[in-house]
Formats: sequence, C-alpha cells, structure tokens
Amino acid sequence: MLSAHSSKIPAIPIEAAENSEILFGILENLPVALGVAEPVLPDGTIPPDASVTYYNKKWRDLFGFGTDEVKNVTQATARLYPDPEMRRRNIAWREGAAARARETGRAVNAVELVAMGARGKWIHVISSTTMVGDKMLVSMEDITARKEAEEALARALGNEQRLRAEAEAAREAAERADRAKSLFLASMSHEVRTPLTSLIALARVFCLESSKLQLPESFAALLEQIQSGGEYLNLILTNLLEVSAQEAGKSRVVAEEFFVADWASDIGNILGPIAAANGVRLELRGPRNGEARFRSDAMRLSQILLNLGHNAVKFSGGGGRTVRVEISLREKNLEIRVRDEGPGIDPARLPSLFGEFEQSEVKGPKHDRGVGLGLAVVARNAALLGGSVRARNLEPSGMEFMVSISPLPKEAA
Repeated sequence: MLSAHSSKIPAIPIEAAENSEILFGILENLPVALGVAEPVLPDGTIPPDASVTYYNKKWRDLFGFGTDEVKNVTQATARLYPDPEMRRRNIAWREGAAARARETGRAVNAVELVAMGARGKWIHVISSTTMVGDKMLVSMEDITARKEAEEALARALGNEQRLRAEAEAAREAAERADRAKSLFLASMSHEVRTPLTSLIALARVFCLESSKLQLPESFAALLEQIQSGGEYLNLILTNLLEVSAQEAGKSRVVAEEFFVADWASDIGNILGPIAAANGVRLELRGPRNGEARFRSDAMRLSQILLNLGHNAVKFSGGGGRTVRVEISLREKNLEIRVRDEGPGIDPARLPSLFGEFEQSEVKGPKHDRGVGLGLAVVARNAALLGGSVRARNLEPSGMEFMVSISPLPKEAA
C-alpha cells in the first residue's frame, strides 16, 4: 500500500509494465486490489467516460468484475458505490487525490472506505491513489476482518461497561434497601421497644407483689411467663438491631468501668424468670471480690451473656435441669462460662455454630428455636470487645460456652 511518504514515482509508461512479464506478474499477484483508469485531466478531473484499462486478480476476486464487464470509471463507481451520495463523495475525493498525486508525484494518503464487493457483500477497504502520467492507479486493501474484530471488541467492551453499569446500579439499589432497612429497624426500636420495656417492668412489679398479695401460684406463674416472654422478645429485637447496625458499619463500643458483681446480679434478675418459666434451675456465680471492677461495654457484655444464657435454658429441655453461669476475673480478663445439661450439638456443626441464621439441630423441643442470630451476635460482640468465644460438648451431655474479654483502654469510647 502506497502512502504520502512513498518515494517519488518514476515516469514509467504503463505500456512498459504491460510488456514486462515480471512486472505484470507482480501487479497481478499483489495482496491488494489494483485498478488503472485513464485519462485523468491535468486538473485532476476524471471524465465519466475515462477507461478502466486494468484490474489485477485481487480486484477481480474482491469486487467480482474485470475490464471485460466494467470498462469505464462511471460503471466502476456505480458498482462499487451503489448509493448516489456515497458515489458523489468518492468521486470528489478521488479527483482531489489525483490532483495532489500529480502535483507531488507521490501517492496520496490512504483513506478508509466501504465498497460493494462480490456477491453484494459490503467490504471495508483502505484506498490509495497514485498518478503515473495521465493514468490513475487505485489500490484497495481489504480490512473487513480487522474492522469486524474491532467491532466485536467494541461490543465486548460495551457489554463490559453495561455489566459494570448494571452492577453499580445493583449496588446502589442494595445500599438504598439497606438504608431503608436501617430506617425500618430504627422505627421498630422506638415503636416496639418502648411499650415492650414498660410491659416487662410492669410484669416484674407484679411478680414482686404477687407474694405480698397472696395470689394463687398459677397466677404468679403466668406473671413469670409474661416477664420471661417479654425479656425474650426484647432480646430478639436487640439482636436484630445489633446485626443491622454492624452490617451498616454503625456499631459503637462504649467503654465504661462497672462493678462486675452488680452487673452479674442484673443479668441474673433477667435470666432467673426465663429459666423458671422453662422449668430450669439457674445457678449464677459472680466474682469472689464484690468490689471488682472491669472496663468494657457493659451493654454488649449483657448481650453476650443473655444470648448464651437464654440458649442454655432453651435447649436444656426443662425437667429441673440446671444451667450454670460462672463469671470471673482472671489475669485482668473477664471470663464467662455457661454450661447446660442439654443433648449437645453434633461436633460437625461446631465450626459453623456462630454464623448468622444458624440454628442448632438438637434432640430437644422443636418449639422456640428463635431466628438463629443469638450466637452470631455473641461472636460479633466478642470480637468488637477484643475477645473470643469457644464452644464444646460436655460428657455425658450438655454444652459449654467460654468467653474471654480483655479490658478496653481508657481511650476507647
């Protein structure tokens, strides 16, 4: 393919090429299509009846015609460019190229065109124009395969961009849904928790007063069930809100120093009625030193112990079985051990025990399985407080959960 940087074309008559078998063989077997038209006027104008004197083999194969069928420029441009406007633009460009080629003696820069090929197929070509005397040499290089590859690549990139756009839209939709969920749960916290807390407090007062009023034992038992049920509902709501807050990255750790014995007593006051309502004995032992203090997030520690204690009560199965809770301070760490006398858990399930919505498949009662968030909240809170939680089966039956929490520095808030 000739370009504007080609060396100057020598003034060799075309007849010399026709009389040279070697040069003719070269032209005939060029990898680009080549056609020769004449005469071209000095100003570059191509007369409509200018003759086409030569098409090489590549031209004949590519466009499906030779000089025996298409004998002048008008017929050739009509075959190559069926659309009149396309044909007009091509003739104008070709005449300008011929004039520049004659003036400079060099090939004119190539231009990309679309021409009608053999069997009515559109062909993408790069075309150059060269002048030898009053003869115009037109070359056409087929770049259809390259253009199709480029278009396929563009489509692939377009699809990739579309997929990225769809993924971004899906991400934004998920974020909007997450914000809506957070707003909903915040509303739930206010609309449900406030009356629920009041009901729990009222049930506690009734339970305390039941002995003074000498109410029937069956009535006192109902009050205890109301209190324990309310505490359980409050625990489920707290778990849901906690998981939502952690997923939204809005969990806060509030460090404060508190008396461990007082904190343990408060937990016992909540778990006691729950255990009694389920026919389970609760043994809670706090630290030996009643004045011992610990610095951490008391609310999150309460969530940990309430979830473990409630699970232990729930899966003990009643029947007077015992749930033992031991809270101690060892080497500055707060340690919590919760043991139950239930059937235990399949060892194969222990690695996934602390996942969200995991529910233990035990041989105990099928009711009151919860939503499977309790142990996930335990694990998340333990990690937030710089601690760990482990679980193991006991012999001959039962489970033990062990939590170890390091004290938070004074800077944590």
